[in-house]
Amino acid sequence: MSLKRSLVFALMLFPACSERVPELPQPSKATTTPAVSPDDLTEGKMVVFGLPLPLGASVKRKTPSSSSFEVPASYWATTKYVEGRLALDASEKAPRKASFTGTASKDGPRIQVVVRATSLNTELIVRVDPLPESADLPMTEPPEREAPLFENEAPLPLN
Repeated sequence: MSLKRSLVFALMLFPACSERVPELPQPSKATTTPAVSPDDLTEGKMVVFGLPLPLGASVKRKTPSSSSFEVPASYWATTKYVEGRLALDASEKAPRKASFTGTASKDGPRIQVVVRATSLNTELIVRVDPLPESADLPMTEPPEREAPLFENEAPLPLN
């Protein structure tokens, strides 16, 4: 078979290549979504001391006056998220750690939020500032024992 005949045969096998591809309809303006930055975090359902946490945050540690969370987002995105949700009294930013003090809601407590970059995620620490009265209990001296607990227990000498 000659080269010319092979080319003609090959062109007859692929007639669809010369056909025009139909155009897809353009999306309507109602269906287009606004451009969202990849650094914008979505608000989740979890709220601590009036501060709504980003979607995907998981609890690491929780006490009555402070909580620690792991956020699956960059340090910069988490810092921007916290800044946008606090009425700030003070803030300090560094390349791997930021600290914010303020209120998250009108009648909420004054809180301190620390955002810290970790190797994979971001750690978010939220604590009440100042600590509630229940956490500021005064130190009291232990009561003196009037008698030894056991018959053969002797009092310890004082040096």
